[in-house]
Amino acid sequence: MAKHLKNPAADTAGAADLSPERTTSWRARESLLAAAGAAVFVVLCGLYAVYFFRVPIARQLDLYRYQLLGFFLVPEELVQQWRAAPVGDVAVADRIPLLLLAGTVWGVAFLLGWLVLSRVRIARQLSRLEYFAFATGIGLSGLSLLTLAVGLLGGLNQPLVFLAAGLAIVMVSVWQARRVAAWRADRPASASASAAAGAVGDEPAAPARQRPRAWWCALPFVLVIVGGALLPPLDFDVLEYHLQVPREWVQSGRITFLPHNVYGNMPLGAEALAALTMAVSPGEEGWWWGALAGKLVMALFAPLTALLLYSAASRCVSREAGIVAALLYLSTPWITHVSANGLNEGVIGFYLLAASYATKRWLDERHADPVAARGYVWLAGWMAGAAAACKYTCVVLVVLPLLIVVLVMSRRDWLRTVSAFVVAVMLACGLWYGKNWVQTGNPVYPLLPRVFTSQPRTPEQVVQFQRAHRVPVDAEGRRYSPAQAWATLRSLLGDSVHHSPLLVPFAALVLVRRRTLRQAAYWLIGGLVFVAVWWLTTHRLDRFLVPACPLFALVGAIGATWSSSRVWRGTMWTVLGLGLAASFMMVVSRPVADNRYLVRLTQLRDDPQLTTVTVAHRYLNQHVPPRRRALVVGDAAVFNLRVPVLYSTCFDTSVLEELLRDRDAQARRARLKELRVSHIFVNWQEIARYQQPGNYGFTAAITPELIHGELEAEQRLIRAVAVPELDRQSGEIFEVVTSPDRP
Repeated sequence: MAKHLKNPAADTAGAADLSPERTTSWRARESLLAAAGAAVFVVLCGLYAVYFFRVPIARQLDLYRYQLLGFFLVPEELVQQWRAAPVGDVAVADRIPLLLLAGTVWGVAFLLGWLVLSRVRIARQLSRLEYFAFATGIGLSGLSLLTLAVGLLGGLNQPLVFLAAGLAIVMVSVWQARRVAAWRADRPASASASAAAGAVGDEPAAPARQRPRAWWCALPFVLVIVGGALLPPLDFDVLEYHLQVPREWVQSGRITFLPHNVYGNMPLGAEALAALTMAVSPGEEGWWWGALAGKLVMALFAPLTALLLYSAASRCVSREAGIVAALLYLSTPWITHVSANGLNEGVIGFYLLAASYATKRWLDERHADPVAARGYVWLAGWMAGAAAACKYTCVVLVVLPLLIVVLVMSRRDWLRTVSAFVVAVMLACGLWYGKNWVQTGNPVYPLLPRVFTSQPRTPEQVVQFQRAHRVPVDAEGRRYSPAQAWATLRSLLGDSVHHSPLLVPFAALVLVRRRTLRQAAYWLIGGLVFVAVWWLTTHRLDRFLVPACPLFALVGAIGATWSSSRVWRGTMWTVLGLGLAASFMMVVSRPVADNRYLVRLTQLRDDPQLTTVTVAHRYLNQHVPPRRRALVVGDAAVFNLRVPVLYSTCFDTSVLEELLRDRDAQARRARLKELRVSHIFVNWQEIARYQQPGNYGFTAAITPELIHGELEAEQRLIRAVAVPELDRQSGEIFEVVTSPDRP
């Protein structure tokens, strides 16, 4: 039986040198070991499945994972959910312009990355897929920086700027391609053929046996990610800042300090891509359609990560391992969740994998090819910096660990190597941190308030933000206790809502043999370091662990290659297939996900029976007059409001709170008139949630007694509006009274 590993294991390499009798005995032992391992694996997977599928995923609905498997018996009910029957109108053609826009952004990004990567002198070292993945990642990071630069200069409302930049990138790429083609034509035939083969790298040699059909298993998950990304956003964080902040940038035409949204002043490298698609989308509602295209641009990082996983595992082990790694990653429900909902963890996961893989290639090449090694160091630094351009935490989760690796392992030429890494990091993310330094006096605003004391926040807001984002404490005030560690371990083993049924069993396979453990050591250590830093320094949200999923998918794929026996491989693929089917049901079923993939987008936005826009927001969209604004209090998820809005997060000062500081009725009325406020919505439910013990907190200045007693009854500044569908206990809408004598 042909070996399916590129680099045969030490314990099997000498089998051919044995006598026929000993060879037969060795093969018999291997087959027996594989059969025993397969049997144990099946039993343990069965026990794990019993635990995994009995975990509740929606306690308020008394819904458990195993109940989702019932759709295998009634698939027509699942299709009805996709159609939102009987209300939804089936239509998918309205997604085509969004697909074209997102595809154009990705095409231009690849050309930009190709121009950059061709100057790094590592092209011949990369396979075609590696080249595509790295170039696209560099290009998307570059387009994000371009959007930031244009926004800082006040040009976000000038789509011709982006169209001109895209056209310039295409023209330069065509010129460069013709120049390379002419250079190759002038070379001798043999040299030209060799250069052509190495221009974008050659694929690793194919094994004797592989499973190309297994790639089709990835297609359903890619379609679900794309279909979900093209749906209107639902996630609170997305409605509050992942898409709301780019919308504000584009509508104002510039990227500036946002005093009402603390998150809008953090690095938003992934969200800047949504700002780009919003900026080039035509029409008054272009920001909304552009936001959906931006969601798709961000979501496509998931299949790009799968391609890079395939390339990395193929080079390290085999193509079969590459397919397993890609499938383990794409089938993880967390990946579908963050990608389809417009969150940035999938983007960070790609840059983490790319930076780690480039560092691994540097470790392998630093002695054999110093020139290429320097290119890998630069590439690793850029990818790590691109991650830091998306989130502050990536500085400690991505940049610092890889910097330590480069510093420790670069012995002779350490100064040049470390400098190349640091310079690349700064080029990829420095503009985001420089923006904050200029606008707030703090490059990591609102972090490190004791170091950068000039930032525009009150002491109370500083304490509130630090308390909300610190390492959580238990009932006894401890941040690091056995009970907390056990809760985290259970979450990692399967309790997390969007966990995968496959990652844990497959990752555990690296312990079967010393060889696979050695092969997976780099990726396993990287994943464990990520988890450790997350547990020690962050507020331990499960979602923040998603960027480590590619590393554990690689570990699981390497573990799956511990034996080349037909018995083991058949068992492994059977378990993988069953897990893929279960994961698919978990990512396409309600209430786990919004799965209305076939419904017309305008109906999802406007139809009261289908839209996810709240009752209060629908009322404001219909009743706020032209050139007037709504003031929203306690509610920061305002992306679905089509009218101009004044709002603030719970960490920022509300306009209403500022208004209350001056108790004079005439001054308050004049201020409301100056702000052009026609309606005020107070979300009592959100305010109560924030004020619960252990939550983020909210100002105590805004109370029902003050609103109804002082503002409405005494000063007659506002008048309550009756909205039958809106529960007054959860929220109230008030109309601003322009004249106190008005009845």
